[in-house]
Amino acid sequence: MIIKSVVFCVIFNLWFFNNLISQKESYNWCYGNNSLLSFSTSPPSQYSNTSMATMESIGSISDNTGNLLFYTDGVTVYNANHNVMANGTGLFGDASTTNGVTIIKKPASTGIYYIFTLDDFNGVNGLQYSIIDMSLAVGMGSVTSKNNFLHAPSSEKAVAVRHCNDIDAWIVTHDLNSNIFRSYLVSSTGINNSAVLSNAGGALLSNIYNIGQMKVSPNGKKLGLAHNNVGSNNDMLELYDFDNANGIVGNQLILLNQDIAYGCEFSPDGTKFYGNILLQPSNTTIIYQWDLCAGSNSAIIASQYAIQGSSVTARSMQRAPDGKIYMPTGNNFFSSINNPNLAGVNCSYTNSVAGLAMQLWSGINLPNFINTDLKTIVPFSFNNSCQHFSFAAQPSIGNTCAYAANNVSTIQWDFGDPSSGAANTSSLNSPTHSYANAGTYTVQLILQHDCYNDNIQQVVQVNIPILSVSGKTVICRNDKLSLTVSGANTYSWSNGVTSANYTATPNSNIVYTVTGTNTTNLCSSSNVVSVIVNACLGLTENKSDNEGYIYPNPSQGIFDCNVKEDNELRVFNQLGVLVYEAKLVLGENKIDLRHLKSGLYFAHTQGKSSKVIYKIFKEE
Repeated sequence: MIIKSVVFCVIFNLWFFNNLISQKESYNWCYGNNSLLSFSTSPPSQYSNTSMATMESIGSISDNTGNLLFYTDGVTVYNANHNVMANGTGLFGDASTTNGVTIIKKPASTGIYYIFTLDDFNGVNGLQYSIIDMSLAVGMGSVTSKNNFLHAPSSEKAVAVRHCNDIDAWIVTHDLNSNIFRSYLVSSTGINNSAVLSNAGGALLSNIYNIGQMKVSPNGKKLGLAHNNVGSNNDMLELYDFDNANGIVGNQLILLNQDIAYGCEFSPDGTKFYGNILLQPSNTTIIYQWDLCAGSNSAIIASQYAIQGSSVTARSMQRAPDGKIYMPTGNNFFSSINNPNLAGVNCSYTNSVAGLAMQLWSGINLPNFINTDLKTIVPFSFNNSCQHFSFAAQPSIGNTCAYAANNVSTIQWDFGDPSSGAANTSSLNSPTHSYANAGTYTVQLILQHDCYNDNIQQVVQVNIPILSVSGKTVICRNDKLSLTVSGANTYSWSNGVTSANYTATPNSNIVYTVTGTNTTNLCSSSNVVSVIVNACLGLTENKSDNEGYIYPNPSQGIFDCNVKEDNELRVFNQLGVLVYEAKLVLGENKIDLRHLKSGLYFAHTQGKSSKVIYKIFKEE
């Protein structure tokens, strides 16, 4: 309801992959006079191309990829092309209602949506719902059922909240001239017309307290209400407990009782509550913050922190997909709370958001979403030293603050390393895990809530260097050894050489250790290289240093024959019987004598320029 001589209020951290996760169904805000705010960009983009002009009652919804589906002022429904939707006129809402429109997708459906509408206070239509099928009209949607009555009279307060199973939803309203809250369950079978009734707090009498927002905390455990008592200085900001398993409301806590209140909102992590009032007669807006984790009710009330707002009236408050809380003001601009999870001045209030002007005079409200779909899921943190990782669950796990969005009963880690056996899981808040092998691992943190789980996944990379050493490791005495290592950024050989290439002329068998390090994460591994130095003995005729050699010698049957020109090879046993012959080419040649008995043999090589006889020994 709009009262012309009274001014109202409104409010709006994403740690994007870093911290905040939200549903893309809330990415497009249609509001005011032909205005649209899109959170598909950062910062959000602003457009003036919608067909709706409304001061207060607003609802818009997008698909799960962030594409606008439809929007409404509670009277007319517009499709994504900004045309009136088929059968989309004559809804029994009212464009001058605080929480006048609430849109809920039918659980388990592909394209069925419910539009819940509220009439202006004292209006005879009260709470009703209409149904949209997005599969009709070539994907533009049609209204298939209109104005299904639920209850009257109703105040101007409504909010949607996920059931604790994180699938179904509640639509919660407050009766007029009564202290009754009504919670209707929306499930895959439809809307349960039998509401859960809760008697809590004071009665919202006609024209008293019934104007102003109702919001729910991200974990669905708290309701926040702002009451605008028209013509009185007896307005109120208050909190209630909400049980999202059974829809029951209770335990009123009055935070503030003064001046003109209209907007309220919870921080993304659910630990802070915000509300705004218009001080009279100064006509100055004050935004208040309360710490819901302060402890007792009196400690929560005492945690009140005042933020000086605009000299013109702030109005509704809405948490956005980017984690901020936004507020339209009466001077054609947006205000914002940039870090609403933080206490006091650290919440970072901006009176006029740069580059984000209200389009024309765009009313006092912003779209109403399922608040619990805009919840914070804080990814766990981790540090690593090579393959040794330390993990830490979010600080609010185990927090005694019952209203924190991340309050859970148990946690379970899965490190994505089944080869580690029982060490692959942990129930500690801050566990450690060591990975034996390099690779990419998906680590899961499962948070057990009242009746559903949050499964948080992050990928960790274990970059243990895999070293590869190339080069001959069996040589003859006085030959040059040449080894090359790869697989890391820097290297260190056991004799102090720091190059990837190592050369030497060893005279006896020797073992080298080379260590490789990845400079990005200081992760190291080592390889051990054993070098065999053979004497390469042989009985020769007319042999010079350039005539080649056979090695290893002795051998179990596989010999390398290095010759300086093409040769013919004949191998004789000690009785002078020819037992093997082959053609040799310049360079290295493999000789396979494994079929021979162990013992002494004579290998004759005959080339154009030389003839050499080698004495070789075949071992068992």
